[in-house]
Amino acid sequence: MINFFLKLSPVKLLALTAYGEARGENIEGMKAVINVILNRVKNLKRFADKNLLSRSPYHAVILKPYQFSMYNSEDPQYNRIKTISNNFNKFLLTDSLLNNAYQIAKLAIRNMLQDNTQGADHYHTTDVHPSWVSSLTRTVQIGRHIFYKTKGLLKQSTPYISIIILSILGISLYLLRRK
Repeated sequence: MINFFLKLSPVKLLALTAYGEARGENIEGMKAVINVILNRVKNLKRFADKNLLSRSPYHAVILKPYQFSMYNSEDPQYNRIKTISNNFNKFLLTDSLLNNAYQIAKLAIRNMLQDNTQGADHYHTTDVHPSWVSSLTRTVQIGRHIFYKTKGLLKQSTPYISIIILSILGISLYLLRRK
C-alpha cells in the first residue's frame, strides 16, 4: 500500500503531503502541515513507524498508518495522490499548488521554514471534532485547520533554556572547585 510513496525523496514526500492535506488552503496552510510533520520528526519515539526509519525520519512519520488521511487507501483522494506520486515530476511542472508545496518543502528540508503552528504536532479540519483533542493544547487555527500540540511539551526555546541552565551549572561547578 505505501510502496508507491517510499520511492519519493523526503522533499517530494513532504510536498505531496502538504499538497494532499492542505491544497484547498493558502501557502500558510501548506506550511502549517509541513511544520506539524517537522515537529513530529523531533519526537520519533512517539510519532514514527519504526519499520520506516531506515528510509528517512520523514517517511517514518508521514507514512505511519492512519496519521495523514490521504495515505489511507479508503481516503477519497488516495488514488489521485498515488497517481501524482508515480508521476511527480510531470505534475510538478503542471500543477502550481504542487509546485508551491514543493518550494515550501525545500525550505523545510534546509531548516529554513519558520513554525507557524507554535509547535503543533496534530491538526484537524474545522469539519470534524475528534475525541483526541481533549488531551492536547490548541495552538492556532490556519484556514480550515485547527492545530494542537501535545500537553507538557516545552516550547521550541527549550534548547536555549538548556544552554543557559548548563552554563549556570558549569559556572557554579567552576566556582566550587576554586574554593
